[in-house]
Amino acid sequence: MSKTKYISIKIFHCNFFYISLFAVLACLIPTQAFAVCTPSPDYWFEFTVNIDQQSLPPGVTMDRNTRYHGTQLYPMNSTNVPLIINPPNPGKEPDFRFPTVKLVSGQEFECTGPAQSMTCDKSVVLNTPDAMLTVPEVYNAIMTGWILKDDRPKDVEIPKPQAFQFNTLYGDKVVPITGTVTFALHTRYNPKLGVITDAYCQSQNAQSSGDQKPK
Repeated sequence: MSKTKYISIKIFHCNFFYISLFAVLACLIPTQAFAVCTPSPDYWFEFTVNIDQQSLPPGVTMDRNTRYHGTQLYPMNSTNVPLIINPPNPGKEPDFRFPTVKLVSGQEFECTGPAQSMTCDKSVVLNTPDAMLTVPEVYNAIMTGWILKDDRPKDVEIPKPQAFQFNTLYGDKVVPITGTVTFALHTRYNPKLGVITDAYCQSQNAQSSGDQKPK
């Protein structure tokens, strides 16, 4: 029996980086340009998406892009056989959170419309935020360990691995892609990030409210 191979996509979250970036932008851009600031506690767990390579169609990869982090996958299809990910379900409205894409000959296209009249004509530049793809089955598996709170217990239980499977269309064939999501403690966890961002947001929201009052 051949050994199953996996592509691991490790994803972690460094909230302090984004807070620092937000603070810098706040000094450069008028406060009226910002929406209401919302406190953000830190993530308890890191997660790794493990794609079963043997379940991928020929010529298809889902490699990790180290420039961006989140719940997205980074698929690529080098063949001339179209691969449709998140194909629309007949009779259901498309879900904007999980866009349908077509990958063919190294290119990616965004698809719109219902299953009966779907068009895939908007080209997407690969390896950019616009090319990130969220699959509902993978997203739901990740959400089992998606906890944002201050003061993580020292004896916290790490979530168990979550298996997933999602169907794709490769040419005219339905090809299921499988894998697992595994979790580990967030090694850079800040137990007071929610308190820090709450204080920051209160000051920013108060300043924004004051700036927008009629003079």
